[in-house]
Order: sequence, then structure tokens, then C-alpha cells
Amino acid sequence: MCLALFFAIDKLRHYMQAFTIHLVAKADPVKYILSRPVISGRLAKWAIILQQYDIVYIPQKAVKGQALADFLADHPVPSNWKLCDDLPDEGVLFVESMEPWIMFFDGAARRSGAGVGIVFISPEKHLLPYSFTLGKEESTKALEEAHSGICGAHQSGPKLQYHLKRRSYYWPTMIHDSMHFAKYCEACQFHANFIHQTPEPLHPTIASWPIEAWGLDLVGPIMPKSSAGHSYILAGTDYFSKWAEAVPLREAQKENIVNFVQSHIIYRYGIPHRIVTDNGRQFANTLMDKLCEKFNFKQYTSSM
Repeated sequence: MCLALFFAIDKLRHYMQAFTIHLVAKADPVKYILSRPVISGRLAKWAIILQQYDIVYIPQKAVKGQALADFLADHPVPSNWKLCDDLPDEGVLFVESMEPWIMFFDGAARRSGAGVGIVFISPEKHLLPYSFTLGKEESTKALEEAHSGICGAHQSGPKLQYHLKRRSYYWPTMIHDSMHFAKYCEACQFHANFIHQTPEPLHPTIASWPIEAWGLDLVGPIMPKSSAGHSYILAGTDYFSKWAEAVPLREAQKENIVNFVQSHIIYRYGIPHRIVTDNGRQFANTLMDKLCEKFNFKQYTSSM
């Protein structure tokens, strides 16, 4: 212990000279060295070196031996006890626990009829009175009978599931199977009501000469904004030459759109034959209609 303390002082001398050192050990090596009446050799060298430092000895706390003896006496080991060689985590497995089904049954309490009262509660807390769990074959027959049987109405998936639930049938995939069965029913596909909308005339955007047709598009909002506060980009493209004109905008307003058409298209390249835009409020408005009427060109709106 004295040798270990000497090596520690030799390595940490620049730390230990300026502070008080607290030495925690079972025995006090400083007291052992200084209490010897005659010292020589290495002990004398260590004693001279240790006197240079302010070392305070702190005894290490230990449990009394009598306390351990009393504990073993109060808790003796049975004579027939065998040593266990099994590892603590050897047989541990991760098992996913599932909520059980709950059934309430009151027995045959009525005089007329059977009168059995049964209520099932599923793990999802669904209340299913008088329900019968069906297998794969039974569930297929129940779907066919409820959807396309004698009393079947070829109802939709949600209605079919609700109808089966009222008949006290249940299986885990009942909702999915009902939706799938109603969707792929051949009779429903033949006799379903289809919405027949009058077709609109198509307006192809094939340009025959330059500056004939322009397409306008608004990009944004773009975040973060530019240093000038712009958050939108208005672009116009000539369908024939693919020439593009673009300007930054702070706000997407109809006045900015009309000003762009006048300044960057009409005044610069001439009056186009038509302009194609989307159905946004910035493009389809009365101010744009007045511009088209003033310069005698048409505006077509796309489906998007």
C-alpha cells in the first residue's frame, strides 16, 4: 500500500502539492511509516517524500463481521436445499399477451322458450350479444346468403357488415371481407348506377405558329421568401417555341396576373390566339374576362 501511494504521488505531484489529499483506505500507510521507531532504506525515502504533502487519512467504511454472522444465523440454509445450476435468463421468452374474450351467461331463466342470455365482449371492447364466431367456410356462406341470397339486397360493404352483425355473426376480418365481397360482386358491377356526364369538348393545345398559344402557371407559395419578399413565381410558356417568361410576385392576386399578360406577353410579343390556365381564382375571374374581350383572344382552363 505504501508503494502504491508513492507511485500515485510521483505521477500526480503537480496536482497534490496545492491541495489537501484525502486518502481512503483500510489502513493508514502514513501512520505506519512514521510510527516505526527505526526506519531505513526505502521506508526512509518514502517517509521523507510523504512529509511534503498534506495527506488526511479517512478510514474505509466496512460492515462489522458480527452483523454478517447474525444475518447468516437468522437465515439458515435448509439441509435438503440443492444448488441450482440454471442461468437466470436461460428460459425467458418474450410472449405477446392478448386480451381475452369476456362472456356473460345467465342460463335458461325464462319459462317459455330456452331464454339463454349470452353476451360476448371482444378484445376491442365491442359488445356482441348472442354472437357466433364463424370460420372461413362458414363466413363465405354467410356473405353469399346475406348479399346475394333469397333475401339479399346486394348492399354495399358497410351495410353488408352491419347486416351480418345484426344476425349475430362475427369473425375477425368481417369488415374487410364484407367490403371485398361487395366490391367484386359480378351482379353489382352489371347493374350498378353509373353517373353519365355529358362530355365536354376537348381543346388541344397544339400551336401552329409562334406566339399563338401561351400557358400560364403559378408556382408557390415558396418558403422561405426571397430577400425582396417574393413568395410566388408566375411563368408563361409559348407552346410553339417553348419560350418562357417569368416574374416574381409577393402576392398571387388577379391584378398581378392581368398585368403580366399585358406587359410581358401582349405588349412584347403581340396578342395571342388563346391562353391556357388552370381553374384558380387568380386566372378565372371577371378581370381576366374583360382583358380577353378587350384584346379579342380566348382563355381555356384545364381540368387541373
